[in-house]
Amino acid sequence: MKMRLTSEEQKMLDGKYGGAVHWAMDFLVKMGDYFGATDMVDVKYVNILEIMGTSEGAYLELIDYLASQGGKFRVTATTDPAGFDFTNTEGMGIEPDTYEKQAKLSNGLIKMGVLPTRTCTMYWAGVMPRLGDHLAISESNAVVMFNSVAGARTNYESFPSSLAAALTGKTPNFGFHLDENRRGNVLIELKTPMEHWTDWDALGFYVGKELKIYEAVPVFINMPSQVTTYELKRLGATLATGPGTIAMYHAVGITPEAASLEQAFAGNKPQDKLHITRKQLDEVYDMFSGEGKIDLVHFGCPHLHLAEIQLLAEKFSGKKKHPEVRVWLFIAPATKAMADLAGYTKILEDAGGEFFTGACSINIPAKEAKQLLGNKVQVTDNVKHCYYAPTFMGDIGLKTILRPTEQCIQAALTGRV
Repeated sequence: MKMRLTSEEQKMLDGKYGGAVHWAMDFLVKMGDYFGATDMVDVKYVNILEIMGTSEGAYLELIDYLASQGGKFRVTATTDPAGFDFTNTEGMGIEPDTYEKQAKLSNGLIKMGVLPTRTCTMYWAGVMPRLGDHLAISESNAVVMFNSVAGARTNYESFPSSLAAALTGKTPNFGFHLDENRRGNVLIELKTPMEHWTDWDALGFYVGKELKIYEAVPVFINMPSQVTTYELKRLGATLATGPGTIAMYHAVGITPEAASLEQAFAGNKPQDKLHITRKQLDEVYDMFSGEGKIDLVHFGCPHLHLAEIQLLAEKFSGKKKHPEVRVWLFIAPATKAMADLAGYTKILEDAGGEFFTGACSINIPAKEAKQLLGNKVQVTDNVKHCYYAPTFMGDIGLKTILRPTEQCIQAALTGRV
């Protein structure tokens, strides 16, 4: 079935608003036809990738074309992290040609009207949609956060589909924009206390690994009522990681579309039920195990919350990292400004920590990643980083170990796990 377009959408498709909008609507119509959408929805907000990865040539070519056609974004759009910190290129050993390519992509997006928030946690940088708002989000952890915790509606978007949504203010109406795809279909019973922040990472990864399919909508029961947004960030980030690629969940009594078990399932019967004990969480830690001498301690995948920075500052205060270990902290520019004001930045830098602002730790450009991390051993409290860093950076001999935050801090001080 072909999509039904409004008269305004048809004008976009016919090129009445210029070449950039024509390209965008043509792309969205083809995408909608492929996924069986019958119409478009208006989007309130768009998030766009600002990394180049293996498609850097195609991305730059597309940005050049859209800019030449006078492309301007019609709705609020922000960016995901860049491939490196523009203010600390020396810390990552960024070479001039890498800088030039990233700057060209970033400046092209800014020219079209993007807000360069450069964070995967844009929900802490002034972007918080309302219940039921339609969005077009390319950052995986934010897809889960917005669908689940905010009750907004989005699918996983690619670089071109998010650009198209920003240029038109539209996206095809399918997937998690539709009520029927947001109903719970798997019951998850939490039967163990969450002892560490990293336990939330382990919980999300285990559930995603077991469910495996994008259409799964897990419903959690027995989740602590005092769960924080930075713990839910960790849960959502790892539900979306690797074999799971889950796009949303419900937590009974916690998330807005799950005031009760009945509301969460909305007439569905659970297709499966998982019981989560300490044993299941430990299985995830065991997947990324290791011991001995380390080279790097990593924090901030997704970007650190100010409360996480506060805890790290308290634990590192008056101490020095091991001289042979680097301590990396990845953070959003907006959060970094608050950490500066609170004095946390100085405490952590005095301890030997290095801040990377507005950058993505799993998308460091390949050439620089090999020079920085080739045959190194790093420890982190983030499952997403454990899973993706060796994959995205290629076969460079990087070993990644998962430990709770407190043990990562100790590793930074002793040089061992």
